[in-house]
Amino acid sequence: MPRPAPLFAAALAAGLVLTACQKPEVSGPPVSPTALPSSTPTAPSVGTTAPTAASRPASPSPSLITSKPTTKAEEEALAKEAEQVYRAFVKEQSRLESKGGVKGKLPASLTKYISGKELARQETIMNALHSQGIRTEFDGPLVVRAEPAVFAGLGSGHLVSMTFCNDGSNARMVARDGSSTPGRNIQYIAMFKRDEQGILKINSSETRTVEKCAG
Repeated sequence: MPRPAPLFAAALAAGLVLTACQKPEVSGPPVSPTALPSSTPTAPSVGTTAPTAASRPASPSPSLITSKPTTKAEEEALAKEAEQVYRAFVKEQSRLESKGGVKGKLPASLTKYISGKELARQETIMNALHSQGIRTEFDGPLVVRAEPAVFAGLGSGHLVSMTFCNDGSNARMVARDGSSTPGRNIQYIAMFKRDEQGILKINSSETRTVEKCAG
């Protein structure tokens, strides 16, 4: 079976199908947020389902917290908002991956959840999928597990960081010639900040593949 092209393999590593809970050891080319691992298992929340062409996630309600939270209630509200943003992002990203990526600029259905470096990364990933004729197929629900949010020491205007693990066991990447590669578990550390309109978005991320998602 042919192996996926290097850029696609890199994109897959940072992508949707598998995300976990450990800081990445090595930085590298962007990976599709469909898979990543975690080091410290903590009560995970289980979420998203396999995408459909008609699925269009609604925008999460903002917590209106625009600076570093100072109370437990503010932290919980901001963490809830960030997780809603990520799950909506993964759902739409996986839908676009199942269509074979995107040519050129990303649609508003995805950019509503991302900004800055993350926007550039996702555009690279989606364009690579499109140009190489690769798509994602799902045999069942895409499970996303979340770890507790981090608020301290973030810098660059980021309000919160959260680590997710996208479980890719029910996914596979299918090439133009029909050959396929099993989905991988991806650990996705997302950094969130608000845009000029006050909308919380994923502004940057670190990703890597992991053996399994904790939980």
